[in-house]
Amino acid sequence: MSKLYVLKYGGKTIATPSLIKKRAKYISSLYQQGHKVIVVVSAMGDTTDNLYSLANQISDKPTTRELDVLLTSGERISMALMTIALQEEGCDAISFTGSQAGILTHGSHSTSYIKEIKPIRVEDELKKNKIIVIAGFQGVDPTSKDITTLGRGGSDTTALALANYFKTDNCFILKDVDGVYDKDPAQNIDAKKINLISTEQLKEITLWGAKLCHYKAAEQAHNSNQSYYIGSADNPNENTFIQTSNPKAQIMTAWDCVVEFTPNTQVDSFLKNYDLIKLPSTNNHSYWAGEKKLLTSLQKDVLDKYKVNFKFGTSKTFHFAESLTPSMSNNAFYKSGPITSVFEHL
Repeated sequence: MSKLYVLKYGGKTIATPSLIKKRAKYISSLYQQGHKVIVVVSAMGDTTDNLYSLANQISDKPTTRELDVLLTSGERISMALMTIALQEEGCDAISFTGSQAGILTHGSHSTSYIKEIKPIRVEDELKKNKIIVIAGFQGVDPTSKDITTLGRGGSDTTALALANYFKTDNCFILKDVDGVYDKDPAQNIDAKKINLISTEQLKEITLWGAKLCHYKAAEQAHNSNQSYYIGSADNPNENTFIQTSNPKAQIMTAWDCVVEFTPNTQVDSFLKNYDLIKLPSTNNHSYWAGEKKLLTSLQKDVLDKYKVNFKFGTSKTFHFAESLTPSMSNNAFYKSGPITSVFEHL
């Protein structure tokens, strides 16, 4: 039976022409099986950073409007190259920018939201049995007619919005990892893969800074009851299913405890040697998160060496679930959380 797939490829997964050709072979295999495919692409590799750098070499304060015009060129390069690669595979494919695909936005330049989708041309070309390749991260403001961007990671938002419009759960956010883990698998050999979680849980994880999916995209998917997958670009069958309603799914994570103490640079330096993370603070206290067993074992050493007492609690005790935002996390991947207690109310 023919299905509609929405495949989103992150920048690292299409960073080179050879990688683009590799992805095109997989997309072609779905197409040859009789499925319909919409592909959403990010800019290749470090293209967005390089474009920012070019703008900053010319101006210390480039306007957000012109930045949007500049940055969206990265995704347009990707969509054209992917379409050419698909055509080389013998597929009938066509590319569209965000505006051509009917992605209508509202809000400020660089941080706009998707207001509505009117994918008239996409629907027409799907009826002609073409693969559609869409530049992610961008749309058009229907009032000003300006190109706008959806913020970093906005291609996730594009893909999930399209999947919701076309009513398909076969939406895959494809990355260089094969799903959701309780900790960064690149940094922790004991990291455990999670095969199934809810959209609510994924939204909370991204709020804490996990770079699995754009936060606005995760929030949008949860609010619109959109299920999807996060998986490996090399093998999309290796993935985590993000389900709209799954109250029994629980994240097994080591981050189950938070300690609070009076700021002390020596204690901070000592704790950095362990599998712990210092949380951002809006007051004059220091907060560290990690496994309760580990923090308990370190409590005596900290007291004996530095005369500092730990106050134990959870993220709820110290209200971190309310205070943290994605912009407050500068740590890579999962290292800004998540903490189990964030999910206690699910």
